Amino acid sequence: MQGQQSIARRLTLTLILTVAAVSLVTVLLSYFYVARATRGQVEAKADEYAESLAGILDVPLWNMDEQSIVRIGQTYHPR
Repeated sequence: MQGQQSIARRLTLTLILTVAAVSLVTVLLSYFYVARATRGQVEAKADEYAESLAGILDVPLWNMDEQSIVRIGQTYHPR
């Protein structure tokens, strides 16, 4: 009887460890897949915003006088 309990315990422990390992691998793979997909979406949206912002700022900067342009430049790069 002692041998059967030992085999049953080993089989149960092996099954539990196998299920835990497979679950862990599945969760990690899902996490990395979702993280990569989300990062791609965020990068695409950032590129879209950058293009939109460049289009919006293009016209106002061309229509400014030299003094205004110098003041704006000094704001971002003070001497």
